[in-house]
Amino acid sequence: MNVDYRLAPEHKMPASAHDFVKVIRYVHENAESLGADKSKVVIAGYSGGAMVACVAAHILSKTDE
Repeated sequence: MNVDYRLAPEHKMPASAHDFVKVIRYVHENAESLGADKSKVVIAGYSGGAMVACVAAHILSKTDE
């Protein structure tokens, strides 16, 4: 699944990371209805998206303990 997220300069960080977090949580909570295994969700990105994915993973590691 590919997801759009808010981009700079119109939207300052961490807006894009918060978009990632919302999507990751949605996928995890709705994995079964999406035909996915919630234990195998992967967070990835390319270039700027990779940085945003890392920030989102960090946010989730701090809030979902």
